[in-house]
Amino acid sequence: MTETDFTPPTPPEQTNSFERIAGVFFDPGATFASIVRKPDFVVPIGLIAFFAVIGGVLAGLRIDTAALMREALQNNPRMSPEMIEKQAKFMGGFMKVAFFCAPFFSIISLVIIAGIVFAAFKVFGGDGEFPQALSITAYAWMPMMIKGVLGTVLLLAKKSISLDMLKNPIASNIGYFISMKAHPVLATFLSSFDLFSIWYLVLLTIGFAAMSRFSRTKSAAIIVSLWAVVVFFQVAGAALQAMAARRVQ
Repeated sequence: MTETDFTPPTPPEQTNSFERIAGVFFDPGATFASIVRKPDFVVPIGLIAFFAVIGGVLAGLRIDTAALMREALQNNPRMSPEMIEKQAKFMGGFMKVAFFCAPFFSIISLVIIAGIVFAAFKVFGGDGEFPQALSITAYAWMPMMIKGVLGTVLLLAKKSISLDMLKNPIASNIGYFISMKAHPVLATFLSSFDLFSIWYLVLLTIGFAAMSRFSRTKSAAIIVSLWAVVVFFQVAGAALQAMAARRVQ
């Protein structure tokens, strides 16, 4: 047998969802290739929703949402103390409901992200079907799920929680060290370059490259372009809020 006659053995098919979750961290290339061949998203989405339930309930019970809203409104000279208290209670109640609805928001977010990325790859002529895109998005979300769990643990361990802590609970980006109140635009921009978010983008790139049959370079260009659009709107939103706050003052 010559060297050119050798055919490398085909790795065993990953059909167990928990094997795939582990594979995302240790062998993402083979794992996403397996996911493309046999997509499944029920277990990863269920796991994400489960931790969202735990985190949302614990945060809703532990965090004084009215105090957070009071902190956000206290520098508004157009509002009397009575108005601030009334708005703080109302907005705090709404935030508490949002904590308890975290699983629903998580699932909707995954579907939206999968749909947008899938549409972008289709525009450029990539292969694939939406169930594959949703499966890739769900499995690629594992680093973000870990960030959510760590963030919840760190928040619950603190005696008091500020808005800055709630928005950016982990020191996995430079924006963590910058006050959102003093420098909202800069903090928002630097927070976008988060280690977990970058990890997520890398996994999305590997997964959608396997699905679309594009090169990873081309896939990365599409993923990063979409991410840049999201960052632009986040920074623009922070800039508009800062301008509105200065006008009020």
